[in-house]
Amino acid sequence: MALRINSNVSAMNALRNLQGTQDTLGSVVERLSTGLRINTASDDPAGLIISENMRTQLKGIEQAIRNSQDAVNMSKTAEGALDEVQLLLRNIRALAVHSANAAVVDSATLQANQTQIRSTIDSINRIAEHTQFGQKKLLDGSAGILANITSVDDVSSIFVGGTFAGVNGHTFSSNGTETLQQLVTKINALASTTGVTAAITGSGPVSVQLTQVDYGAQHSIQFFDASSILHTSSSASSTGVDAVFNVAVTTVAGVTTVPFTGGRGPGESGLKLMDNYGNTIQVTEGGNASMTSATNVGQVTAGSVRFQIGGNSNQAAQFSMPVVFANRLGTSAVTGMSLADLDVTTQSGAQNAMRIIDDAIEQLSQLRGSLGSFQKNFLESNIRSLSVAQENMTSSESQVRDADMAEEITAMTRLQILNQSGMAVLAQANQMPKGVLQLLQG
Repeated sequence: MALRINSNVSAMNALRNLQGTQDTLGSVVERLSTGLRINTASDDPAGLIISENMRTQLKGIEQAIRNSQDAVNMSKTAEGALDEVQLLLRNIRALAVHSANAAVVDSATLQANQTQIRSTIDSINRIAEHTQFGQKKLLDGSAGILANITSVDDVSSIFVGGTFAGVNGHTFSSNGTETLQQLVTKINALASTTGVTAAITGSGPVSVQLTQVDYGAQHSIQFFDASSILHTSSSASSTGVDAVFNVAVTTVAGVTTVPFTGGRGPGESGLKLMDNYGNTIQVTEGGNASMTSATNVGQVTAGSVRFQIGGNSNQAAQFSMPVVFANRLGTSAVTGMSLADLDVTTQSGAQNAMRIIDDAIEQLSQLRGSLGSFQKNFLESNIRSLSVAQENMTSSESQVRDADMAEEITAMTRLQILNQSGMAVLAQANQMPKGVLQLLQG
């Protein structure tokens, strides 16, 4: 057998294996100390990608649950205010019933009842004006769903009063003496702020058309008309569409069709189209009709006020909070009258008051029922569903990312034994060259 002093291959082999054991032991200790199987991308590259995607989803779900709970709290705030309004309506009705008892009550009593009714109506208006969740008012019409404007008969003869619409976060109101044209002028005066212009179109029956200055899905029109002054329905919504072009490009390889899509950058117009390589095309509102190639230009329509109750885009819910100003309640019982017009100082007034109040109570009950249904059957159900999804997603992410502590402890025990035996073997291998000294001494 050959004996060497300069190269102790056996010791080198023992050292290499010992270093490998110590490196693996260090990784096991790291996993035990962090509780994670994947601490760096090198531990499991594919597992890291899967885990990070799951973590992203989990964060979205966690925030969606909080968003849904905020929506529940908002609806509870509105519900509490509506309950108080109904209590006030019941009190007013009792006064109306008392006032209708003409055989007993005198004029002083009727006037006292009327004074109390007016005070109560002021309280209802105060609730409508001041009820808010954070800085968001709930019952004054600004939290209503979006609507389109419907046709009216004559621009010069249509007068509206009160707060009638919210356009992209701005509220417009009228004192009741303004014409439709004047209201349109008001909207146009703030076009630079809201990004929305208005115009009266048609003849005979006319309509008001809102136009978004910018095109594309990122530039919506948000129009609120919960009291149905300019629209027959309390809610309507639609989503804008970005322009799409298919451009034929002639290259050395032949003709290639490249898709261009509008609105691809933050806040970009839907008329500014871009391909996947950053090339851009700017089209006109007419879609560059003079071009010979086919075009598809999206039209911007009314947007929507939404609760984001999911972890991904377009996972949202819509709801229209009611308007409970007195002049918006009880409008169906007596022609031309509302809760704001109650007068119990006469026998006919007291009878009308009872009919109007009954109509207002029924109207408010329907509104509360819709709000309660939205809270129970949508928001609370969504929270439960998201909680289950969060639990299962966490379990899946844990399987990928977390360390199996029992398995790691078993591995650590094995590696500690290998480390000790490796140290002992390395010590023995380092003693092997000493055999040469015996030959020299002989």
